Amino acid sequence: MGNDIAGLQSRMLHDIYQSVEQMATLQRMTPMQLARRSVPLALLAAQPLLMPPASAQAPVPAVRGLVAAFATHRIVAVAEAHLLREAGDFYVALVRDTAFQRIAPDIVIEFASRQSQPLLDRYVLRCDAIPIDTLRTIWRNTTKAASWESPVYARWLTAIHDVNCARPAGRRLRVLAADSPVDWSSMRTPADWAALGDNNLSFADVITNEVLAKGKRAFVVFGSNHLMRTGARDDGPNTTTRVLSKYPASMYVAWVYNARPGSDEASRRMSVERWPKPALFPLAGSWLATVPAGNHRFDEIADALLYLGHPDSLHIEDADPALLDASYRRELDRRAWLEWGDSSRLRRFLHYQPAPPSGDVAEFQVDSKAYGRPRHVWVYTPPEYPVSCTASCAALVAFDGGVYIDAIPLPRILDSLIASKAIPPTVALLIDNASSAERLADLANHQRFVAFMGNELMPWFREKWRVTHDPARTIITGSSAGGLASAYLAHQRPDLFGNVLSQSGAFWRGTEGSNSAPFEWVTSQYAATPHLPIRFFLDVGAKESIGAMGETAPSILASNRRFRDVLQTKGYDVQYFEVPNGLHAPESWRLRLPVGLAALATPR
Repeated sequence: MGNDIAGLQSRMLHDIYQSVEQMATLQRMTPMQLARRSVPLALLAAQPLLMPPASAQAPVPAVRGLVAAFATHRIVAVAEAHLLREAGDFYVALVRDTAFQRIAPDIVIEFASRQSQPLLDRYVLRCDAIPIDTLRTIWRNTTKAASWESPVYARWLTAIHDVNCARPAGRRLRVLAADSPVDWSSMRTPADWAALGDNNLSFADVITNEVLAKGKRAFVVFGSNHLMRTGARDDGPNTTTRVLSKYPASMYVAWVYNARPGSDEASRRMSVERWPKPALFPLAGSWLATVPAGNHRFDEIADALLYLGHPDSLHIEDADPALLDASYRRELDRRAWLEWGDSSRLRRFLHYQPAPPSGDVAEFQVDSKAYGRPRHVWVYTPPEYPVSCTASCAALVAFDGGVYIDAIPLPRILDSLIASKAIPPTVALLIDNASSAERLADLANHQRFVAFMGNELMPWFREKWRVTHDPARTIITGSSAGGLASAYLAHQRPDLFGNVLSQSGAFWRGTEGSNSAPFEWVTSQYAATPHLPIRFFLDVGAKESIGAMGETAPSILASNRRFRDVLQTKGYDVQYFEVPNGLHAPESWRLRLPVGLAALATPR
């Protein structure tokens, strides 16, 4: 009898699944197309009557069951237990299902805050190549500190991206960030975090205004407390109750089974009956309906149970602590204090050690006769300076100091590299090169800037800090015009700078800031002079192939290749890299900067 019921239910589900696929096709057709297809009016009229099968004491395949639920509910939601690998695998399987893709519901997620929506659209809808360091901000900058570091969520987002990139632009699955907008950088006290309020308000607002009010469907994944049909565990309203108050009967809630609610006896029965994995088990009228769920029955808090396996077989997939660099760990300590009043809570949750000690950064104005005005600089000293510099510290000079303090966090990068002994204790001089014309007056092959650096700034730096006078222990670095200036300064003053780290160097430029031919002047200078005691680390984005100056000048990629070729011909020690999908932007440069610093700090 049980096999007969299960077989009947499976056939019913298959018919509904096929009907939902057909409905999705019909809903995209114009009246004229419908007429040409001779679609029976009875099928169109029956659309609202299609129902997921009532429980007959047998589970059904989970993907088909949830797809079928869209026939009667515009919102199909999974009340999840966070961080489960098996749940993540199911989400991936669902978005890869062709019937799900034909329905093309929005996907509403908890692990992104609403300020990240433009970035989500770039990645998921436009299929842009986004550097992983930028992509991580989607799940890192939410109202719940470090809740989404598990790779479960990154893999699912990647799967949606991959599915979309194989589909026409007009039929892609949109992902909606549902968490409240947040700016952690502006928070200073726990009261600031508390002022964010209940994120159920934001969740419900996205579902009602971005989905239901626009006549759309959505697949929703939130934590179970947000989705119980009876409200939150504290008896207050949650996302589901708020949505249903405006759109009654719009939501179908499937509860990920982890034995809460449930019992050992229930879990054993599922194993004995050999439930498939994953499976959907409608609760109404089932043997699980009356299982206690707090002050309610199981069938009162959810419509169905989503079975991913025996609870003891499920895997919590934790974050990889190796991906949590020192700078981020310090920020997590701060966020933990803001959210919970306990700066060590996230260390225990994510199983990472405290961040290494941080160095200090101070600002200075340095008088300059060459420029007739003071110049603005920052100086970074390593942890425990000056004790950490037993004789003298290695030296690093970086251009565009404002960028390297913020968008490319050089001080935090140095903290991590020094703590891991990838580089020796280092003092860094970061020079403010302003912007626009003033910046190019410094960085585009100008002799006045060489005079300022050699005769004024470097003597000041060496006098006031315990730093090496050995050019072989001194690195000069910059990006774009800063990369060009690094190579030019080293060529002009090899007695000061013995290591050049250039990222996307603007080697196409002419002499003294010229934007006209002859181009690639610095390359010609290295070609025309004897070999100098300088080592090079060059990287450039593989996409930086468009010619400069409206394509009247060489591209950054082409000019970097020619500079490399000249250096290798002259016998220089050169490490050269073309970064796949690399962009002319800080989000690309900051990923490679630690690699270059470690490479040049290591003798070859």
